[in-house]
Amino acid sequence: MSTQLTNFSLPNVATGPDPFSVSALSEEIDFVVLFFQRDHYCTNCRKQVQTIAERIDDFHSRDAEVVSIVPEPVERVSEWQSKYDLPYPLLADPAAETGDVYDQPVRFGILGRFSDFFGRMPAVVILDRRPSPAEIAYTYKGSSTFDRPDIETLLSELETLQSAPHSWSLKSNNILLVMHWYQRYYIRCYNVWCSFISEFYLTIRVNNWLVTN
Repeated sequence: MSTQLTNFSLPNVATGPDPFSVSALSEEIDFVVLFFQRDHYCTNCRKQVQTIAERIDDFHSRDAEVVSIVPEPVERVSEWQSKYDLPYPLLADPAAETGDVYDQPVRFGILGRFSDFFGRMPAVVILDRRPSPAEIAYTYKGSSTFDRPDIETLLSELETLQSAPHSWSLKSNNILLVMHWYQRYYIRCYNVWCSFISEFYLTIRVNNWLVTN
């Protein structure tokens, strides 16, 4: 995925411009936080959009607008808005084209592509509108329906971006993204290694028990 902003236009069933595009937002908004949801039935997605609504003022105070994107037709996404009355843009992406362009993860191969409920995972992207053209400043790709950055993490990330000079180089952004990826990679490797050692030790103890009995 390029760190340069990918433009898109999608139907918006909630607050803000309809159809929605990043360029249609006020120039006073420096950051756009894109939450890519899994599907209409996802319980964790529904909880997340409500949690975001409760903290929307915290995002706005950091010069950020929040946008949730659901890979469903307008009619289904409208049901979310009718039920939750979200105070920020809620977009319908029925063909999941925008999610795919932004590399929203999809698991389980063909099955995952056939059913968003099984395959599509959550993702978050922060766009920085201060440079020209705007840039992707932060990404988070979930590995499960539960794997999502919490609100405090995102607010902290926005504060870090706010304090960075507007001329902060694209190279610096790339370095941070690579460091973030390696950090998550090594943590996962460590967890796998610990699991292997535990199973290996257990196997030895079981074998010893079988020999002595």
